[in-house]
This record gives sequence, C-alpha cells and structure tokens, in this order.
Amino acid sequence: MNTSGQAVDLPQGLKLRSAVPVVAGPRASFSDGPYKVGFWIVAAWVFISFSRFFDLIAVGYKIPGIVYYTMVGVILISGAIPRALHSPITWMIVVFTIWVGITLPFSVWRTNSIQPATAAFQSLVTFVAISGLTLSPRQCIRMIYILGAAAFVGAILSFAFGNMETGRLELMQGSFKDPNEYAMTLLMGLPLLALLARSSNPFTRIFGAAASLVTLFVFLRAGSRGGMIALLAMGVVLFWGVSLGKKIMVVAGGGAALIIGLAVLPGYLQQRYFTFFTVDESAPMNADERERLQGADVGSTEGRLSLLEWSLKLTVRHPLFGVGPGNFPTAHWSEAKAEGKKVAWNVTHNTYTQISSETGVPGAILFIAFLVQAVRAVRRVVKRATENGYPELERAAYHLWLSLAGVCVAAFFLSLAYFPAFYVLAAIALSLERAITPAPAAIMVPQRMTMKPVGGPVPAPAAPARKRVMSGKEIRALMRKV
Repeated sequence: MNTSGQAVDLPQGLKLRSAVPVVAGPRASFSDGPYKVGFWIVAAWVFISFSRFFDLIAVGYKIPGIVYYTMVGVILISGAIPRALHSPITWMIVVFTIWVGITLPFSVWRTNSIQPATAAFQSLVTFVAISGLTLSPRQCIRMIYILGAAAFVGAILSFAFGNMETGRLELMQGSFKDPNEYAMTLLMGLPLLALLARSSNPFTRIFGAAASLVTLFVFLRAGSRGGMIALLAMGVVLFWGVSLGKKIMVVAGGGAALIIGLAVLPGYLQQRYFTFFTVDESAPMNADERERLQGADVGSTEGRLSLLEWSLKLTVRHPLFGVGPGNFPTAHWSEAKAEGKKVAWNVTHNTYTQISSETGVPGAILFIAFLVQAVRAVRRVVKRATENGYPELERAAYHLWLSLAGVCVAAFFLSLAYFPAFYVLAAIALSLERAITPAPAAIMVPQRMTMKPVGGPVPAPAAPARKRVMSGKEIRALMRKV
C-alpha cells in the first residue's frame, strides 16, 4: 500500500524482503489510467529525444513536436509539477533554468542565446515530466530500459544512414551528425542495455548482451576520445564497486570487448584513440589518415587546451552573467580579434567551463550542485535497496549510477550544457529514490463503501483505521525471536 491506500506497482519478480513499504511519493495515485497514459507519452518523448529516429525517418510529419506538446499538456493537468517540486533536486535545476533566462538581457548576442535558453527550458520540462509521472518502481525500471533501447536504435540507424567520410562515424543529418554527441548518447545507453543482460529471462539476457555489443561497436566507430576516457572512467567505477571475484571478470570482460572492438576498427580510428600530442609515424596508415592525425586530431587536442584557457578567461572577465547562453564562440572570436589573434569559431569542449563562461559563476555553481544532488540520490537508492532487500531496484540504480558517472566525465570534453541527458538521468534517479522511500509511520487504510438499505438511514462513514509500521530496529528484534 502507498500513502493513498493504493497498491504499489512493483517490478516483475521483485521480492519484498523487508517490512518497509515502497511508496510512490506524496499522495500519488499512480495506478489510475491517466497516469499510465501520461507515463507512456513521456516514455515516447524520451525515446524520440535519444534515438533521434525522426531526424532521419518521417521527418516532415512533425511527430517529435506533437509528442512534446502533448506531454506538456499532460504534466499541466496531471499534477506532475507539484509532485516533481517535492524535491530539492528539482528546485536546483529550476533555479538554474531561471538563471539562464536572467542572463539573456546581458548576452553579447541576445538573439543567438534564444535557442540554447529554449533547449534548457525544454530539458527542464522533460525533467518535470519524468519525475512527475514516473511513479512506481516498475515504471522507473521501464524508463531505464526505454532510455537504453533509444541508444540501441540510434546505433542501429548508423548501418542505414551513417557515413565515415571524415574518418569518424556520423549520421547523415540531425543531432547525430556530430560524432561527439552521437558517441556520448551511445555511451549513456551502454550501462542501461547491460542491465537487460542481467535479466532472469534468458531471451532478454541474450538481447541485452547483443545490443550492448552492437552499441559499443558503433560507439567506438564514432571516434570520440572524450567518450573513450568516459568509458574507461565508467569501467573504473564498476571495478571499484564490485567484489574481488567480480573485479577479475570486469577486467577480463572489459579488456576483451575493447581489444576486439579496436581490432575491427579502421587503422585511422585505432591511432586516433591513442593520439593526443604526437603521431606514431611507424603505424600503418595511408597519407590521408596520417595528415588527418597530424592536422585535425593533434591540432584538436592543442586547440582544446587553448579553448579551456579562453573559457576560464571569459569566466573571470564576465563572472556574474557570463557572455550569454551559446555565445562562447562569439565572445571568444571577438575578444581574440581585439587582442590581434586569429581563432576559429569553436565551442568550449568542456561543459563546466561552457556554463561558467556563458552563464557566469552562479550558473556553474547551480549546475554542479544539481549534478551532485543527482549523484547522491542514485547512491542513496543503491544503499537503501541493498539494505531493504530489493535486488532489482539495486541493480537498476547501480547501472543508472554508471551511466550518470560516464556522462559527467564526458562533460569535461564535450559541450553539453543544455543537453537533456543530465536532466533525464537525474529525473529517473529522483523517481527511484521516491519509489523506495519508506512511508510515514501511519498509513491510511481506505474503507470500503457499503450499500445502504432501501429506506434506511445513511450510515456515518467509519473513521479510517491507522496501522503503525514497525521500525527497522523492531523488525530485527522480531526476526531474532523467530
């Protein structure tokens, strides 16, 4: 039972080994049909956002816009907003989005800031929709599966719409034409697909393993060195959090997957992953690949160090409001020109200094605080699920933690300030935490309505019965007696 007296929708096979009830949050009646419909509309939007399916197929039908505005209508009439606001994580990202709007009048190019500010607002709407309509444990796990499936579909699209004209895999059009953003999305989905490979159903396990390998292969073809560093960081987090026996399996499995993956890649990509400041002249490459490594790739590393320096300079010069959302390239170019230097039109390639230079130090503090709160929420869910005996929720939260850790590390090398990945992962973390939070000590038990006799008096409604929930200490004492 939850606090509204309704049955809790648990994941299939979830065994409640604790007397602590699982609830969906403050007075949430999530077994009602409208909430279920709202959940699936949100799920459709998440799938569209991260698979980018409609960037390439049925482009003219405006399906993403239709789903998005339907979702907005659902959250306005369903009570999702007050439910989402029942958490400090939500308030943190709401204040950050408001601050992005406050910086607009101080932007060095106001019209150029409208699109990034709109993207930040849409990401906030997605956060509210997920955290306000993903209410039960089963829905939380389904949302994780949908996010992983979206990454897998995005990977599959590369076999029909991908090209490697630049030496790196990118799609023909849309957001995934940028191989860095493409790689980051696939990286985010990898741990979530791996969760399927841990299912008790053998067919689901086989699908999860196969989908993970395909997505990893496509991720490697995108040639994102920042993504590769984030993948290795994800492996370190996984290695650190498992037992000694599993550490050996993690090292062996991860090493085998990377060796096989790198072995089937073209020579240029193999070298790119190990090239930062110098090129190995003895490596087998053709003239075009060697020129690309010596020019674009080594130059890219040196250029990013310069961009990091410039983003910090602009943060110091514009500490309060920044140069405006999306305006780092403009400010970088104009201020370098004033100093007599020629620079290319580039983004920061670092999410954190992108936010500090474009929205000022307050914006950076709010955004980092939001991420810290999201990470803490995931870690709390892992701990509580372990203590209370919910193995499915524990696994789901741990894989979500791996995904969030990978995205946070990748953000050091990519400009993702207004990208929805942070918001979506944090919203699922919030929903998971709410789903596993113990109910208040007194749980309201609903009374059945009885039919009155014809012509008889109407009976007065009975006072609701109250049942005290035993504390964890009392439960342990009782179990010792048994």
